[in-house]
Amino acid sequence: MPARIKIISCISIILLLIMISLLFIRMTVRPPGNTRVILDHSLQMVITPPCFNSAKVTNNITDSKLSRAMKLQYKPDSTCTEESLAGLKMTLLQVLMEKIGVKKGAWDW
Repeated sequence: MPARIKIISCISIILLLIMISLLFIRMTVRPPGNTRVILDHSLQMVITPPCFNSAKVTNNITDSKLSRAMKLQYKPDSTCTEESLAGLKMTLLQVLMEKIGVKKGAWDW
């Protein structure tokens, strides 16, 4: 019986350490490549949807993904776009909840 208690104690301690790390370890998360953006091909600029109303764009725009904008080496049109694409400090639990779809992601526009 004591060996069984030791195994249960070890498993409990490991689970407790995992829970603590999920709540307190923070990491910087960048927007994924499939983040929706607007590309202005005439100006070679990228615009995020929250910043579109204040952006000065031409009529040569398309809806695309961030990975395409990076491949084309388009620059952000304003500080609004730069800030909305900046990395965020998140706990491991928040990252996990976004990955499994429980929580809406920061870049789900």
